[in-house]
Amino acid sequence: MGPEIRTVKEDEFEAWQTVNSIAFFNHIPADTGSRWKLPYVDLERCWAALDGGRPVATLRTFGNEITLPGGARIAADAVTNVTVLPTHRRRGSLNGMMSASLAQAADRGDAVSILIAARWRIYGRYGYGPATEGAAYTVKTGSFALRPEVTSRGSVEIVKPAELRSEVDAIFDRFRVGQVGAIRQQPELVDRTFGINVGPPGYEPTKGYCALHRDLDGKPDGYLFYDVDDAWQGMEPDCTLTIHDLVTATPDAYAGLWAFCAEMDNVVRVKAGDRSVDEPLRWLLQDGRAITKDSQDDMLWLRILDVAQALSARTYRVTGRLVLEVTDAYGHAEGRFVLEGGPDGASCSRTDAAADLTVSTYALSAAYLGGTRLRNVAKGGGVTEHSAGALAQADLMFTSEVTPWCNTWF
Repeated sequence: MGPEIRTVKEDEFEAWQTVNSIAFFNHIPADTGSRWKLPYVDLERCWAALDGGRPVATLRTFGNEITLPGGARIAADAVTNVTVLPTHRRRGSLNGMMSASLAQAADRGDAVSILIAARWRIYGRYGYGPATEGAAYTVKTGSFALRPEVTSRGSVEIVKPAELRSEVDAIFDRFRVGQVGAIRQQPELVDRTFGINVGPPGYEPTKGYCALHRDLDGKPDGYLFYDVDDAWQGMEPDCTLTIHDLVTATPDAYAGLWAFCAEMDNVVRVKAGDRSVDEPLRWLLQDGRAITKDSQDDMLWLRILDVAQALSARTYRVTGRLVLEVTDAYGHAEGRFVLEGGPDGASCSRTDAAADLTVSTYALSAAYLGGTRLRNVAKGGGVTEHSAGALAQADLMFTSEVTPWCNTWF
């Protein structure tokens, strides 16, 4: 007999949080942790697998939205806190929770579901595909110099965390309007970052400094959260500046905040993670080799639930028409759909016409934001071409002009 799968009640939440803490190797006391977390949790979306009435696995979702090619934003079911106790692995807990949660999201009308995968192997079988990537970079400050053509008009001011927090939401909203793959931040986590709501006892906030960029009119258009390790080699500085968060709404703010970091006294190198794989900084520099990419990894995974809604909401790089046969082991995206789209918009609906392509939900979801080439996914299976040239046409249509990037953890 498998585990009982259901949402949890308020008096079970501490036990739920205990499982979450153990599975993620977290030493924050479950009682204080659960009291801090509970006000931000929708118990109707808080799932557990139970053995003998006690939670042994956890999964939680919350409402979010994601920016698509063309600038539209659609509702997204965000999945997080997915754990299984090491004593209860391979007993169907994850399958049960994922099945129930996806059905709930589909019934709610969410077009897509999103998550950040701890392990690559886990979520493809549930129809999720890796839709954005992130990268980490190092900038050598000794070689840093902006090209003469690059403007960085405006000013940078070091501010207190509370002052920066008051500007973060407006700047981030301006940024995410034009950034494919961007999602909403969770206010309570932003508050925690800047010391407004420091979290439960035992939580160690990230240490750092805050800077705000203002345009020529004094309006905030970028923010920076950073720290410096103050390392020395004898009498020579060997300091590393680590960027925890750098978000900009204008080109001037982007250039200005990077220059602020790289031109700081005693800083030898700047390190930044969770950046775009298509980071434009190289092209702003006189010496493009001043910046190197240290790593590149998958970030946001996406799963289409409503094909017609999801494909109609975005624009496409070129105009075209495709009939897609979508396969889905869980049934939510299953069916045959005709997509007609281009740079000005799109429509997608069910059809009985002959399919040009058969695509798995995994493949279509990976390609949905336009950063994953469908032809590359096809090499590993999950895509079958029925009409000559259909795969090439799909590749051209789905590619995004703006490289998808999600810089928000959840």
